[in-house]
Amino acid sequence: MRNFVSAMALLMFACATATAPTEAPDAAPAPPGAKDAGGSTFAQSCQNNASTYCKQYESCFAAGFAYSYGTAQNCIQWIRESCMFSVLAPGGGWTPATLDTCVAGRSALACSDFLRGNNYPSACYPTGPTQDGQTCIFGHQCASGYCKKANDKNCGTCVPRAIKNASCNTTADCVVGLACAKNGTCQPPVFAKEACDDARPCQNNLYCKGQQPNMPGICTAPGGPNDACDPTLNGVDCDYFQFAWCVASSKQCGSYLTADDGQPCGNLAPGQYTLCKAKSGCVNGNCVAANDVGSTCDPSIGINCKRTSQCTMKKCVAPSYACD
Repeated sequence: MRNFVSAMALLMFACATATAPTEAPDAAPAPPGAKDAGGSTFAQSCQNNASTYCKQYESCFAAGFAYSYGTAQNCIQWIRESCMFSVLAPGGGWTPATLDTCVAGRSALACSDFLRGNNYPSACYPTGPTQDGQTCIFGHQCASGYCKKANDKNCGTCVPRAIKNASCNTTADCVVGLACAKNGTCQPPVFAKEACDDARPCQNNLYCKGQQPNMPGICTAPGGPNDACDPTLNGVDCDYFQFAWCVASSKQCGSYLTADDGQPCGNLAPGQYTLCKAKSGCVNGNCVAANDVGSTCDPSIGINCKRTSQCTMKKCVAPSYACD
């Protein structure tokens, strides 16, 4: 089954949280009721961010919406709470005005760009006062716009993003517009039907088909359910945004389904894999609701925390600005 976590991580950009650079100018966070020059407050802007994001996500990817949030109410609540936590971070860069501008630009994106994090407006990449080498939680706290983290730690370090030909571990390490190639350097991504290899990465909606040692491949769009796939490619040739994954036995893209709490989950039929909605976990073949803050958790066996909390030392904890 294809690992779909990286695909979902792109969507967290909407929360004004921090896999991509985000946020703007004050050294101290504004309180929720504070207004900027345009008259908006963070509470108003985060509510607008949540409602427009959830509507756009459901319209562009209904199956993924059911998996991620289950209901519009869950989506709006979770995105709003994540947004408020981010924009009020000490030394953060967002203002209500920059968030409103980012949301307006994001709302105008085509579904393909919206879902994959392509061509987001510059307002979605604000910066803060924290200098390189200093501790951060979000990229918008950093003067560079990038907070580099390791091993799922809560805090990271402000660093500059890598320019073309500089070394990288992930695309997040590269300046916006570049991708981390297989050879570990930041490079401009290439388009559909163009040649790709270890130094020429495809755009993130494509994969490099047919690459062999000393022979380039061709950037190709991944397939949907029932299309042919190669199990050795770890699912990159099946499109998550068509809710597809590569079935090794048939060498065809299968389809994800979703289930409510109490319903069966997992590999229930050939070519199908049933996921649990709204962060619920698959425990002993049945969907089990995610736990609240203070409860125990163990994602390795499907016992998850609700989306606005996180599992730390097998306990669900609320988001925190403290470093671990």
